[in-house]
Formats: sequence, C-alpha cells, structure tokens
Amino acid sequence: MALVVAGGGVWLALRPGEDRAAMEGVPPPQTDDAQRRGADEQRAARDAQARKAAEDARAAEEEAARKAAQEKAAAEAAQRRAEEQARADVAARQQAEAEEAKRRAEAEARAAEAQARADADAKRQAEAAEIALRLSEQDRKRVQVALSSLGYGTQGTDGTFGPRTRQMIAAWQKGQGAPETGYLTAGELAALRQQAATALARYDDEQRKIEEDRRRADADARRQQEEDARRRAEEDQRRQPPPSAPVAAAPPPSAASADGSYYGEHCSGLKGEEVSCRAVSAIVTGGVGSFRWRVGRCGNGSFGSATFKIDPTGALTGTVMGFNERCLPSGGQIWGQYAAGRITIQSRGNLRATLIRK
Repeated sequence: MALVVAGGGVWLALRPGEDRAAMEGVPPPQTDDAQRRGADEQRAARDAQARKAAEDARAAEEEAARKAAQEKAAAEAAQRRAEEQARADVAARQQAEAEEAKRRAEAEARAAEAQARADADAKRQAEAAEIALRLSEQDRKRVQVALSSLGYGTQGTDGTFGPRTRQMIAAWQKGQGAPETGYLTAGELAALRQQAATALARYDDEQRKIEEDRRRADADARRQQEEDARRRAEEDQRRQPPPSAPVAAAPPPSAASADGSYYGEHCSGLKGEEVSCRAVSAIVTGGVGSFRWRVGRCGNGSFGSATFKIDPTGALTGTVMGFNERCLPSGGQIWGQYAAGRITIQSRGNLRATLIRK
C-alpha cells in the first residue's frame, strides 16, 4: 500500500499483494523500511496540507487586504467627490449670493437715484411755490416765531431763512407727513400759522408796542432836532453882521412886503439818488413863512418841513427838517432870497425850492 497525495487529498493505493483487509484498516505486516516510508509520507502529506492552508490563508488575507484597499480607495474617492461637490456647492452659493447682493445693490442705487431726483424736483417745486408767496421780512420772522413756539427752534427771528430755519421747516413738515423740502407752500404756511396762532398773536402785540414806542421816540427826536436846528439857525443869524447898504441903491423892501400866499415847487433827494420834485404852498406873515411835504418812503405819516425868515433886505435864512436814508430825522440850514414876489431857497444838500406869490 502506498500514500498518494492528489487534488488536495490523501489517497491510499494498494500495492500488489495487499488484500482488502489492509483497505479496511487492518495493518499488514510491515517492515521497518515500510514504516519509515509511511511516516515520511504522512509527514509530507501533513506539510503539504499545512502549506496549502498557509497559502489559502495568505491568499484570503491578500484578498481581504485587496478588498479593504479597494473599499478604502472607493471611500476616499467618494469623500473627495463629496468634498469637491460641497466646495462646488459653496462656491455656487457664494456666487449666487454675490450676484444677488449685486442685483440688490444696483436696484437700491437705482431707487436711491430715482428718489434723489424726485426729492430734487419736489424741492425745486416747493422753492418756486415759496418764492411765489412773496414773503416779506416780517412774514419770515412770524414763520420763525411759529416754528419756535411749536418746538422747532430756529435759534432767532431775524427774518432770514438760513440752514437752521430750513432744517426746522423740514422737521415740521415731517411731523405733518408732508415732503421734507424745507420750503413752505401756501397750504403749509396757513397750517403753520393756525397751529401757532396764540404765539403769533402775542408776537404781533409785542411788535405793535415796539413800533409805537419807536414812532414816539422818532417823533420826540424830530421835535428835538427841529428845536436844536432852529436854535442854531437863530444863533447863526444873530452872529451874522448886518449887511452894508449898497451905494446909491434903492431903499430896501420891508419884510412885510413879502407877506402873502405862495405856491411853487420843492425838489430834494438823498445823496446818489435822483432828485424828485413836488408841489408845495406857503404862507408868509410878518416876514416868517414855512411849508412842508410828504416823505413817502418813510411812511404815510412822515413829513419834511422848512421854516424861514425874510429880513428887510430880502435875504432869507431858516432851517429844514427831513429824513436820512434810514428814515431817521435829519436837519440843516437853508438860505435864499425874496424879490418881486418870488422866493428862492436852497441848502448845502440838494434841496431847492421856488415859491411865487399868488
């Protein structure tokens, strides 16, 4: 019997002369050589089996390692793809957000530009509307009083609409729900005056008192200046030496010969302005006369006056009271001549008058 290794198995082959008993596990009589050969064959079979098992185990490990490497590579590739996709998604989202932000910024810029144009148009229209109101200085002062009384302090009532007043007008308009132009329309002006009616009435009363006090002070100043001018004229006249009588001259007319009613023209004007003339009339009694004229630029109640005296020689001296460029009382001296029913008068300024007896 021989031990045969084939196909991964161990087979026993009967040699000639071996019977069935040997196949059934009954050991035939063996010699020492046969026993040694059998032991060698068994060891070889076991070694072969061990090698085969080791090779199978190594192959299994290699296969497992290969599969693990493949799975790892696949996982890493999947992770890379996922990361790349995530980066791509982030980049796409960022780009979309940037484009959206750009669109919003452009839209806001367009809206702001359109609003700025609309505000500028509204401001121009409001400015034109306010100009059409033709507000006087006193009207502007009353607007500033009204705004300040309502809590929109203009920091003064000078009658000038500066940046502060414009800012307060806009603030008041905002409170009314109106466009914040800083310029008043007719309707807004009426509403502002109505809201501040009490404060405006008080302000108007104060202004009337101030104006009355000013008129009284001006009248007192005019009277004082007239008196001062009259005294100076009289003093100057007293200091003048009497005129010498001309040789072989006709006897001088008496002052009384100038008495009577006169009419004529008085001309005057401020320095640098055109001289204006107006009709005047005068009455001379005892050689003393006077006339007056209206000074329209200083108010309907303002009059200028001239008082004069004619001496026996026909020489005329006197004083004049008028108003300067600020409508404050102003006086001076006049002189002239009477002859044959005609009086001529002049002054150091541009006053002149010609009076003819009726």
